[in-house]
Amino acid sequence: MKDNTDNKEGVKGKIKKPCCAAEALRQVRRIDICSVPTGLYMLDSIFGEVSSSDLRNEQEIKRELLKKVKIYNYVPKAAEEKYADAIFNEFLKEMNKKW
Repeated sequence: MKDNTDNKEGVKGKIKKPCCAAEALRQVRRIDICSVPTGLYMLDSIFGEVSSSDLRNEQEIKRELLKKVKIYNYVPKAAEEKYADAIFNEFLKEMNKKW
């Protein structure tokens, strides 16, 4: 069976899985959540997906970012709002770098 993810970006709309543990480690990005450095997997790819979406409302963007982060990372239920705020702030910093 032929794999349709032979390019670096993977299939359109999907995040490509890493080929090995070393590549997976390179996809961990550390951000501060409540002053605690926290590693989040696939954050850069998630930022790319969300920035290319048509979301304009801050709450919608936070919700989408958290939803996608939770696919690849454990997020404690009690800390979801803090995670959402920290991820959104990091997302804004990243978007400001691009503009």
